[in-house]
Amino acid sequence: MDERDSLEKLRRAGINLKQGSTSQKGRMLNRALRVLLPPKDISDGTCWKNITKWAVTVANKEGNSEHELFSRIIDYAVEATGPGVRNPAAVFVSIMKKELGYGEVQRRSVSGRYGHIEIPSETEK
Repeated sequence: MDERDSLEKLRRAGINLKQGSTSQKGRMLNRALRVLLPPKDISDGTCWKNITKWAVTVANKEGNSEHELFSRIIDYAVEATGPGVRNPAAVFVSIMKKELGYGEVQRRSVSGRYGHIEIPSETEK
């Protein structure tokens, strides 16, 4: 599936990350992950839920933009569904860990095309 197909799937599913509260956008993020990367088992579904909770926590931290963070996560999910990818879920989680520090214990920050984002440690949650 290419990027246009992925974004079309999200549009058809009515997913809009630009409106609503952070928790509403979090629910939309979870729906988007389930549309782009359909869970193959309970573990995948739990993983998407945990990533969503983590993203909402990061977005609620002072100075973080949930739209930028959630859009970045969607971009990574789209990237993970690219041609030739045999296990999109594993690729997605790997990108999340590498690019955003998902699952890391220590506090860190990320700067990129979406600006500067402070990532809380697991113990700060």
